[in-house]
Amino acid sequence: MKQQLEPLFTPWKIGNCEIKNRIVLTSMGGTNLLGWMEVNHFDKDGAKFILEVAKNNCGLVLPGCQPVYNPMYGQWLYKKKKMYEDLAKWMPEFHKTGAKLFVQLTAGFGRSFTISEMMETLYTNKALRVLAKPFMDLDKITAAPSPSPNRWSDKVPSREMTVEEIQEFITAFGKTAKLLKDAGVDGVEIHAVHEGYLLDQFTLKYVNKRTDEYGGSFENRYRFAVEIVKEIKRVCGKDFPVSLRYSVESKTKGFREGALPGEEYVEAGRDMAESEKAVKYLQDAGMELEIRHIVEETPTVEELRAWVKQSGLELKNFFNTSGNVYKELKLKDRLKELSEEEQLNLLAGNGMLIKRPLLICEKGIAVGFKEEKYKNLCSE
Repeated sequence: MKQQLEPLFTPWKIGNCEIKNRIVLTSMGGTNLLGWMEVNHFDKDGAKFILEVAKNNCGLVLPGCQPVYNPMYGQWLYKKKKMYEDLAKWMPEFHKTGAKLFVQLTAGFGRSFTISEMMETLYTNKALRVLAKPFMDLDKITAAPSPSPNRWSDKVPSREMTVEEIQEFITAFGKTAKLLKDAGVDGVEIHAVHEGYLLDQFTLKYVNKRTDEYGGSFENRYRFAVEIVKEIKRVCGKDFPVSLRYSVESKTKGFREGALPGEEYVEAGRDMAESEKAVKYLQDAGMELEIRHIVEETPTVEELRAWVKQSGLELKNFFNTSGNVYKELKLKDRLKELSEEEQLNLLAGNGMLIKRPLLICEKGIAVGFKEEKYKNLCSE
């Protein structure tokens, strides 16, 4: 073997997961283990290909990308328990090769979802749109950070995702990752803060025009991806490996305008300066913390009362004023009429009413994300 190739055959680690060499098969279409744009199932043909790759001395194998919400038939990936049982039976055979397996999970495409002429017909004809919804809900599939044009079609615009939908996706990543871990999978990769897919769209200022906790500031634009990392760590444990596919620069001039190699242009998306900051921010999302999903594990009245006292803030500052639940209950006008006890009971009764993120530590409490406040509270 040539000396310059020897480093390819040295082991390396992602967290505590040791990989025998530097040869990695990244995700490609047609290599899915759990189906693609079809009813989700354990795909024996995909498994056969993946096993063959592992037998040929590949150190880390990533099968084809798996949407946590399948565009076809509106399936949540975590709900098909049988295929995880089948996967668990197959994993020992895979591990005999000495290779490791990471499954790539995606939040989907948003405004980048490829639209065919047939889909345009389904969307523009109201009757067909209703009939097609059970197997292809284009309104949900193409939802984006903010209302925006589709990358490929002028006839199927993207609407804004609700906070509740974002939370639904975050929870789905955690549940799916836990099922994969329990089946023997070595890690997961989050797809993708890259190439204009949905998570990337949230990070880009020219696409994301939101004014809530998922838009505006740098931290808010990257919050969706960060909360996915944290949810997976919360559910699977801090030692479970989580990688994230990431584009260092967007090389984008604007909507539907990519930059060519060597071309002079003004970057509309992520440039190198932001990228260096974002990489550290995303990496730090995996740090050791006790993470609590306050929608699923809603705080008690007593906890909330103590937090309000510790924070020194008014109780109204704990309400998520940009959320749909707050608006549906017309709390903007009603809140001042409610007693402290009634307000605490409202927050304890529905975690969607609580402003997020909520950082609680010995040095104090932060409601919502402010970078300097977090640095002060988390410093030694």
